[in-house]
Amino acid sequence: MSRFATVATAATTFFPLRTSLRLDNHNFSPSLLHRIVEAAARLGSFADASFALGLAGVEISPCQVQRIAVEIGSELVRQRDHKVLLRRRRQLPVRVPSTPVVVAVEVDGGRLRSRKPGCGRGVHHQQGKEDKVACLVTLKSRVYKQDPQPQPPASFLLPRRVQRLVQQIKGHAGDKPQDEGKQEDASATASEPAQREPRPGAPRRLVRTCLASMADSRGFGPMVAAEAQERDFYRAKRKAFLGDGARYNWKIQKVYFRDVLCGPQHKISCVANLVMWRPVATAWESRLLAARDAT
Repeated sequence: MSRFATVATAATTFFPLRTSLRLDNHNFSPSLLHRIVEAAARLGSFADASFALGLAGVEISPCQVQRIAVEIGSELVRQRDHKVLLRRRRQLPVRVPSTPVVVAVEVDGGRLRSRKPGCGRGVHHQQGKEDKVACLVTLKSRVYKQDPQPQPPASFLLPRRVQRLVQQIKGHAGDKPQDEGKQEDASATASEPAQREPRPGAPRRLVRTCLASMADSRGFGPMVAAEAQERDFYRAKRKAFLGDGARYNWKIQKVYFRDVLCGPQHKISCVANLVMWRPVATAWESRLLAARDAT
């Protein structure tokens, strides 16, 4: 038997330990890939990411940054959608070692500019669209017989700011007043160091994970629910859901976090949308509306 074999001409050399070292066809380690993707996400363009990585000693072209970002982003989307499918089948396991005690789900939306894909370089047919973001946090906090901060923060007592806040709570931002209240802003800036101090009874954040998507509420809700299930939020003793006045926020809450509304047994103050422990909510709401009517 011959000990030699004929193979086609190799296109390039390869490293025999690439599999064990988790090196892909980009020849970057997982930690370096993480840095590349983070630079692409945080900076304004792939060219800026390439320049910043070059300063850190990583020679990579903008086109390669784009390819890696798109490839890993697509993989993350597939993983996310797979978790949603497993949750729908009731097969999604919990990934945390212990059930958290205090949790909060925060949902909000934002505006971004998008362009039509498949049109080559440059910006084509730009549009303003909305994205949806959810933050899921575990907290450490004490349980109080009485609200540790019964009075609203000082910034909530500024009439024009309260007016804008109430407009947002009602679900519409409204027109910006012509007079932005320079004196109020100046007084708020002057008291800024005092506001940075932790408020009495403020919970301490332990872990935070975030989700973002341009899907509608019907598609985004299952993503948030899957993340909450993986982190065992549904079995937490104290739960809160926070959002502004947008209807889709509370549609997500009603469908996927129905038992998260704060009742007397939870005693968690949810300032956003005034969904909180009802005795505290009533007192805060009356003060906010009184300040609004004083304008």
